Amino acid sequence: MPIALIIDDDFQLRHMVSAMLQQQGFDTVDAASVDEGIRKARSSRPDVILCDKSLGEGDGFTILEALRADEELNTIPFIMMTGQHDTLRPSMNRGADDFLLKPFTRASLVTSVQTQLRKHQQRAAKLAESRARLLAVLETSPDFVATLRGDGTFMEINPAGLAMLGIPEGSSAPFPTLVEVRPDSHNTTTTQEILEAARKRGFWRGESLFRRLDGHILSVSQIIVSHRAPDGCTDFFSTNAHEIVDAKARQSASQLVHRALEWSSNGVAILDAATSACAIIYSNPAFDRSFGYPVGELQRQSRPFLEILKADPASIIALEGALSQGVEKRAIFQLEARPGTSSWSEIGLSPVRDAQGEVTHFVAVQYDVTRQKEAERERQLMEVQLREAQKLEAIGQLAAGIAHEINTPTQFIGDNAHFLKTAFADLGPILKGFRLLLERARQGPVEAALLDQLEATVRDADLDYLTREIPLAIQQSQEGVERVTNIVRAMKEFSHPGSSEKVPIDLNRAIEATQTIARNAWKHIADLELHLDPSLPPVPCFPAELNQVLLNLLVNATHAVEEAIESGQTTKGRIVISSALRDRQVEVRVSDNGAGIPDHVRHRIFEPHFTTKPIGKGTGQGLALARTVVHDKHGGTIRFESTVGVGTTFIIELPLSSPKRGKED
Repeated sequence: MPIALIIDDDFQLRHMVSAMLQQQGFDTVDAASVDEGIRKARSSRPDVILCDKSLGEGDGFTILEALRADEELNTIPFIMMTGQHDTLRPSMNRGADDFLLKPFTRASLVTSVQTQLRKHQQRAAKLAESRARLLAVLETSPDFVATLRGDGTFMEINPAGLAMLGIPEGSSAPFPTLVEVRPDSHNTTTTQEILEAARKRGFWRGESLFRRLDGHILSVSQIIVSHRAPDGCTDFFSTNAHEIVDAKARQSASQLVHRALEWSSNGVAILDAATSACAIIYSNPAFDRSFGYPVGELQRQSRPFLEILKADPASIIALEGALSQGVEKRAIFQLEARPGTSSWSEIGLSPVRDAQGEVTHFVAVQYDVTRQKEAERERQLMEVQLREAQKLEAIGQLAAGIAHEINTPTQFIGDNAHFLKTAFADLGPILKGFRLLLERARQGPVEAALLDQLEATVRDADLDYLTREIPLAIQQSQEGVERVTNIVRAMKEFSHPGSSEKVPIDLNRAIEATQTIARNAWKHIADLELHLDPSLPPVPCFPAELNQVLLNLLVNATHAVEEAIESGQTTKGRIVISSALRDRQVEVRVSDNGAGIPDHVRHRIFEPHFTTKPIGKGTGQGLALARTVVHDKHGGTIRFESTVGVGTTFIIELPLSSPKRGKED
């Protein structure tokens, strides 16, 4: 009977989901917190896990990351339950197998759980079949096959390998090390040297002398392959070896190598290091075809290696240096083997040394990397499109904030206009009554009834209230119009069109415009103070780019303050923007009392795509863009001072005189 683990801090939801699944034949286990969920996952080993995204003191992502890091639990289907649409995509990106959007029905719950169980069972069955086939191949292989740790100690040896070494199958004795199997005293190269060669080139191939447990020496043809971890370092080695019985076996192996080279899709050439031009003494068909030559022509003519490449000067110089120094080198260049055709090739050069360590030959391996370059170009194009989409999204958010800022004064202008319309209607009868009173007074004595009627009209209209409130309504309307005018003026100044040349601008006004249009972002989070030097001279700059930098730093400070408020570090943020003139340079400081920048990430702050913000909050482009604009385009500097738990200050220094043209470019 399958087991389902339900993790949610809502008892009623846990009970409801448990009841639904129990009716479908599941055993259920439930947990109410992050720690309890991880503990019960390890103890109950469930077949499927349903976890709420929000768990009070933590969230479902913490559990998901902990389980995915556990080799014994990382394949369990994980379904994230959430009531927030914006967490669906992050859930899948972080490794969740499926999600359920609350509130969900019994049918959607059962369908999701059964679908994930079925997929898990299918994956497990395929993996078991694959492992069984691989194990069968290794078990029946007549060659010595083994895996080794990075230090050269064996982890596994197949039955043929145990038999070759004379080790009884099923022996409990520890495996010998590679140095013991392949003694340095019997071989021309040490075990350490061949392992280092495998690390550097990815593999080592050659002949070795193995010593069995009974002391008998075997001559074997051996290959050692380095298997790399994601960080590029060697994770482990694998080795394959077969015994060389006689010269006929050697000849057969040589023929096999020759056939493999002839049929290889990668180009391979052998260069004679004794010649000054490193002439090609062997090239396989793939190498000849890649460079536009008939098969065999390069070998017959002994053509100089660098002459046939037709690569860019930088690649030629790099490969020429490798040939003269006898070192390994790789170069990627665009290849035009035939008119109208173009591709990208990677050349890898490796020296071949004799027993004394002298370089006698070079092996050149050519790879067609056109697809990789095209994929890289597509990726770069996608990144550009992504940045443009992010810019549009930022513009949309900024426009929404500005619309909100304009909407508020517009509303009270409209309310005051409505009040003035009503007040004028109330004043109409009063004015009419006073006009009648004036006419009667000119004709003679005014009757008491007319005075009583006028007094009643004044009383009904509440003239004291109208004379008090009408000036206030007019004043507020004027203030609202001025506020809208300021916002529109700030938008106009902020959206200064880009130019190919620097123009002098009033930096203080640029700062004021930036804080005005971004007001909706910071006004509920922090108090913003401006300390601007009124004697600041005009600053030569690219206005549009510099406005974007100021906006990025202000938004960055707002997010830092918001993070500090959410963590309880402070209840109200404070952002201070100042400007000053210092030694023919203008200094702008943007300070906040946010969470501060941790020491371990400070060296990466200005890297593209790096961000400490949660998924969906930051792109990692803002500070990278700021550094590019300030440093590369304006010849200035940008740096920061930060104390964790206290806050951060970003400091921009801009020169008052334009640097040389080359520096701008």
